[in-house]
Amino acid sequence: MVGALFVWISDWRGRKLAIFVGCLGVCVGAVVTATAPTLAGFIGGRFLLAFFSSIAVTASPLLLIEIAPPQYRATVSGIYNTLYYLVRAAALPHYLTPG
Repeated sequence: MVGALFVWISDWRGRKLAIFVGCLGVCVGAVVTATAPTLAGFIGGRFLLAFFSSIAVTASPLLLIEIAPPQYRATVSGIYNTLYYLVRAAALPHYLTPG
């Protein structure tokens, strides 16, 4: 949620840069989380993941709508949003099963 406060960066410097920085930060956060020897390091890595992924996730649909042809913008936007939640729902059983 904190990363959503920095959406203005994608307006200021461009969508592609915001997506690149967001994805790079997610990679760094994943490495920090995976290699964390302590709980504090693990929580810090998870914070990096959440912060940078929210920057990338908020800039991605904006870029997608900008590069789509005008007659397909509504369809592309609807497919993006539908598939985003469909994939999250498909991954839900993985998180609900113990072990």
